[in-house]
Amino acid sequence: MTAVEILKQERATLLQRVKAIDKAINALTKEAPNIRWTERSLSCIREKGHVCLSAEILECLFWDEQTNLADPKIRNNYMTGLSIALKNLVENGILKKISRPGIRGFYYGLPEWFDENNVVKAQYDVLKEINYTISI
Repeated sequence: MTAVEILKQERATLLQRVKAIDKAINALTKEAPNIRWTERSLSCIREKGHVCLSAEILECLFWDEQTNLADPKIRNNYMTGLSIALKNLVENGILKKISRPGIRGFYYGLPEWFDENNVVKAQYDVLKEINYTISI
């Protein structure tokens, strides 16, 4: 590889890093475009068709975008925005949430996905087919 090729390769790497840093700055200074958390979250949950953890919803929201969710600052800011939206949706009765033993966080789903005892109906339960074996 020639010296010019090496420098061009280094430049490309640095430009990618600059873009990631710019996005982190935008997320921290709230210069990022407004995100329609409520509508997009509901859309993701409906699209998935089963109860979802907030982390799964976050991944769904930004699946097609160039957002660097691996960056802890960006992920934390976006998770905060999503958590506020999900909390409001639950308080207004648009979503329901449940917790599962041994799993951190809540699962969110549409009210019609739950029975009268607040148990997820089998067709909407993401964990229905997972069997955990415990070995000592």
